[in-house]
Amino acid sequence: MDRFEEQYGGRMRFQHIEYDDPANRDIVRRYGINGVPYVVILNAEGTVVRRRGGALRPEVYQADIETALRIAP
Repeated sequence: MDRFEEQYGGRMRFQHIEYDDPANRDIVRRYGINGVPYVVILNAEGTVVRRRGGALRPEVYQADIETALRIAP
């Protein structure tokens, strides 16, 4: 994800959380995170536009990011 943060960081915010950290329990529950890696893409209003669990090819994540940016207001 660091690669994408460098590429898209000026257009979208990236937040990394530790799945096992008790301080993140609410976030893990709210977004249904059930393992790592897990990616949740939200729009500007905080609505989930895409979620993906598991290790996927970088092209998959990039396509999700590009789609989210295209539909952003």
